[in-house]
Amino acid sequence: MGRLNQIKIGVDALTEARLTVRAQQAGATLSEYVRGLIVRDLSCTDDRVAPSADESLAQPPADALTAQLLELALVTGILVRAQLAQMVGEDEARNLESRAQVKAAEHVKALLGEPEAERSSDSEPASTS
Repeated sequence: MGRLNQIKIGVDALTEARLTVRAQQAGATLSEYVRGLIVRDLSCTDDRVAPSADESLAQPPADALTAQLLELALVTGILVRAQLAQMVGEDEARNLESRAQVKAAEHVKALLGEPEAERSSDSEPASTS
């Protein structure tokens, strides 16, 4: 490989966070990871006809957008969890995480319209007779 030239790119904060997490997972620096992405993308597209500027900026299909939203939620969760553990300690972070999971499950049940019979049976204590 020849001499590396530096280029400046601008990305939004969310993209930077996603790239940082992925680079850490790959055991690479942010620069190494982005360089790998660019090289891989260029080598994949060199064999094909380059899309027009309009085509390259087109919206991703719905299933890709769903995957991106899921990844966004996961990245956000990972970053928040890491910050929480730094601020309050690992034990308290685990405690808060457990309580948040219970609350989230309650909200999901409410949003998905859990049948009333299931909700009332979950909230009533089991009888011992």
